[in-house]
Amino acid sequence: MKKLLLALMLCGLLVLPGWASAVTYYAPDQATIAWDAVTTLSDGNPIPAGDVVAYKVYLSHDGITIVGEPVEVTATQYTITFPAGEAIWFAGVSAVRIPQGTDIKSESSIIWSNSTDATMVPGGPFGWRTYLGPASVTGLHRP
Repeated sequence: MKKLLLALMLCGLLVLPGWASAVTYYAPDQATIAWDAVTTLSDGNPIPAGDVVAYKVYLSHDGITIVGEPVEVTATQYTITFPAGEAIWFAGVSAVRIPQGTDIKSESSIIWSNSTDATMVPGGPFGWRTYLGPASVTGLHRP
């Protein structure tokens, strides 16, 4: 069985969690992400004139479980300020449609920055690592 698993991994037929294509990590306190404007409905037809399209930006440690509340924006970019602490972060974005004259919202699926789908994340999967700084120096003196 071990030989079969090894052979499948070497052939690229078996992808285990954490072994998927390499994720590029960045180490900022803030990061700006951007995406293409959504102009069509899920069936491929154009979004009707007068409808509002907004976007929800999500944060996650694993690209699945949402951390905190999403932020809704109308622009196609957003600057994330990461919570203090040492962690790995991924961003997710969904589109929200509000038909003209209603307050009804419909939301697309969330696309995460660690997705290996080249259509959704054309530059390859990415995320961020945030680090705590060291403790303050103590015992400062003149030798």
